[in-house]
Amino acid sequence: MKKILLIGVPSDRVLSSFASFLKKHNYDMFFINLNLLADEVFFGEDCLLLHDKKIYYSDISGIYNRLVSIDPNVSHTDARMYYQQLELLNYLLDHVFDNVINTPSSASSNNSKPYQLSRAEKLGFNIPASIVLANVSCPDFENPTIYKSVGGIRSIVTEIINSDVNKEISCPVLFQEKIIGANIRAHLIDNDIFALKITSKEVDYRYTESPNKYLTIQLPEEIVFKCRELKNDLGLRFTGIDFMLTPDNEYYFLEANTSPAFTHFEEYMENKTLSAALAVALSGEN
Repeated sequence: MKKILLIGVPSDRVLSSFASFLKKHNYDMFFINLNLLADEVFFGEDCLLLHDKKIYYSDISGIYNRLVSIDPNVSHTDARMYYQQLELLNYLLDHVFDNVINTPSSASSNNSKPYQLSRAEKLGFNIPASIVLANVSCPDFENPTIYKSVGGIRSIVTEIINSDVNKEISCPVLFQEKIIGANIRAHLIDNDIFALKITSKEVDYRYTESPNKYLTIQLPEEIVFKCRELKNDLGLRFTGIDFMLTPDNEYYFLEANTSPAFTHFEEYMENKTLSAALAVALSGEN
C-alpha cells in the first residue's frame, strides 16, 4: 500500500495536527524531519533512506510539503551535505514526484504580495489601492491606510497613525488602503473550496484580545470561479486566500497563502473538513 509523505519539522503545529488526523483515520504515512536531513535522512535517485530504511519513491502516493517550517538556526553535522540534500529535495519536489502539495516553485509567489495582487487584478478581483515604499519618509495618506510586509515574512497588519507620519521607511513596506468590513478566508484544495467569514475588532484578526467570530459561508459563484483561476494561475493545489468583504458585499483580494496554517481555521468547521480533503488529495483517492 502506498504511503503519504509529510515533510517538515516536529515543531510545526500544522504538520503535527495533520499527522494526528492521518493516524486517527488509518492512513499509511511517514514523516521526514528536515532537522535530520543529511544526518539520518538522505534522498537518492529512486529512494530515500530514513533511519537506515529504504523507501522507494514509487511507494509514495503523495507528499505534503512544509519546507516553509525549516528552522535556519538548527546546526548540522555536515552543512555542505545538508544544503546539497536540500537542493536535491527541492528538485525532486518540483520535477520528479507527481503528487506534491505544494511544489517549492509554485510556492514562490508567497515572496511577493505585489506580484499576487497584480495577478489577482488581472483576473478581475478588486484590490485595495496599494503602493510599496522604501528609503523615504512615511507619507500622510489621505485615506485610512494599513501597512504590512511585502513578502512571506509574517508581519502584524497595522493601521497608520499620526505619529507614523514622516518616520523613515528603510526597507520595502506594502501600504494599502484600509478596507472596512469582515475578513474572509477561502481554502482551496484542488477543486474543493471552503470559506469562513471572520468578524474581529482588530485590524489583524490573528492578534486580538477579544474573541473573533467565525462563520462558515458559501462564496458567490463568481468569486469561486476567480479563486480557482488564481490558484491555477499561481500553480498551486492548496492555498488560503484572504479577502475583505465590505458592507456593500464587495470582495477585495488581499493575498494567497501558499502554505496555509489551515488547522487553526478548521477548528471552526465540522469534522476536520480541510484535513479530510487534503488526505484524499494526497492518498490519490480522488
